[in-house]
Amino acid sequence: MVHATGHWSKPLLDLSQEKRRSSDYPFPFDQLRTQGGPLVTVFLLGVGILLFLFVLYIPFPYLFSKWKRRALRKKARGKIALTFDDGPCPGMTYKILDLLDAFGVKATFFILGRRLEGREKILEEVLRRGHEVGGHGFGHIHYWKVLPWKATADIEHCSKLLHTIAGKGPRPFRPPYGKLNLWSLAYLLKKKQPLVWWTVDSGDTWTPKPPATRVGDLLLREGGGVVLLHDLDRKNPKDEEWTLECIQQTLSRIKKERPEWKIGTISELGLP
Repeated sequence: MVHATGHWSKPLLDLSQEKRRSSDYPFPFDQLRTQGGPLVTVFLLGVGILLFLFVLYIPFPYLFSKWKRRALRKKARGKIALTFDDGPCPGMTYKILDLLDAFGVKATFFILGRRLEGREKILEEVLRRGHEVGGHGFGHIHYWKVLPWKATADIEHCSKLLHTIAGKGPRPFRPPYGKLNLWSLAYLLKKKQPLVWWTVDSGDTWTPKPPATRVGDLLLREGGGVVLLHDLDRKNPKDEEWTLECIQQTLSRIKKERPEWKIGTISELGLP
């Protein structure tokens, strides 16, 4: 028999030597192979649980808020609720109260806990004039960016401060930035606190500001709504003037063009 000589006598590829060992991989395949299915099952189950919790923690409350806003838009037809966040403040809150009195209109003020301490008399005046107050958390923190218990502690801290002045009982709550996580959503639902978002952002915190007539335009186009405003004291007096002008123009226009529409607090209008 004739045998091949030269380089042809060597095998082209020695698969037994070229085969990569499982230890070459960073993932512990040997361990998985020796311990079998249970370890794989536990690993995959853990990943699945983490993914499930992630979907629940932020996306579910986000979708819930979208659904609530859509429902709010329908419920608010023929109704207008002016809402003010982040107060009370010694300057702007009183200016807004006087302007609302001039129009004979009641509104809802969502109180920020850290601004309430030392300003309890302002809140008492808001209540004395017949307006509604709700919670807005204590520190205006973003509930997507904190641990679950920090969000509920923020809500509870504000609620306790409100209870000392406004009395106990479930009050409407507006999430800071309009955001909730799963933990804070479950907490508020358990406490039976009505959750309130908005359908029209006035733009009073924007830079640059939109036209002061924009809110009236949107309300007329949508047939009513819940307006987001802020009773903040500003460094720039023109920002405060813009907010007051927006309120004045909006109320004047609605009362003139839609006198049959109801204007009031969130609870009066049945909007929570």
